Amino acid sequence: MERVFEERRAARLAGRQRERRIAPYFPTPLVVARAMLALADVSAEDFVIDVGSGDGRTVRMAAEEFGARAKGIEIDAQLVAQSQYMLESAGISESRAQIILQDCCTADYSEATVVVVYMGEPGNIVLQNVLESLAANTRVVSHSYPLEYLGKPLATRTLSCHEAAADGAHAHVVTDFTVFLYRT
Repeated sequence: MERVFEERRAARLAGRQRERRIAPYFPTPLVVARAMLALADVSAEDFVIDVGSGDGRTVRMAAEEFGARAKGIEIDAQLVAQSQYMLESAGISESRAQIILQDCCTADYSEATVVVVYMGEPGNIVLQNVLESLAANTRVVSHSYPLEYLGKPLATRTLSCHEAAADGAHAHVVTDFTVFLYRT
């Protein structure tokens, strides 16, 4: 019975939070997630926060491949459940990586040493106050969208991703992505 109440509470919260969604969900290609974490020079000493963590792939990668502690902030309850299941299935402890259901504008970023963002221009504008208030020397990595309000990027990297075409009509689709690194 308690589980039913918890599921109903999560559904009500998801309904309210759907109104605060600031970006659509597009999964970051794994090669881009890896490049973002590498560009930020993520290590075991870091605490990575992925804003709008989607299916949790960047959080998982930060923990597994880079040895960092990581937290994903996601507003979609279904994606949170999917991400939590994925982390649990991979044997990643909650002390190493977690995904939380929360509005990214009200989340706690005080422990972050690296913040990962893939929001698009409208979402990045909404995040401006959050990102500008991060602790000094926090690294911020943005996928595809520059964050002009943080100044000139310290580094950029452009990647070409080869993916199978969804419609089956073409063998591969090549997409270029640029990753931007900033420091607060």
